[in-house]
Amino acid sequence: MVLSLALGIGGLTAGAVECSARDETLMDLFTEQAIWPSIIVAFREAYSTVLHHSPPPSPPSSADHNS
Repeated sequence: MVLSLALGIGGLTAGAVECSARDETLMDLFTEQAIWPSIIVAFREAYSTVLHHSPPPSPPSSADHNS
């Protein structure tokens, strides 16, 4: 029944993987505890690199204030 509902709403375009609730739980915990922290660290390092290697902002010119 679940597969027919997924097919009906277009959720099986890329296919389906059969797994148990236990397998689903283990994969969810793995992604939450192993993969996402690594991705967050990578984004923080990238932001820090851009922040430290970008030129300082230039002061506003007087033309910006004469509106």
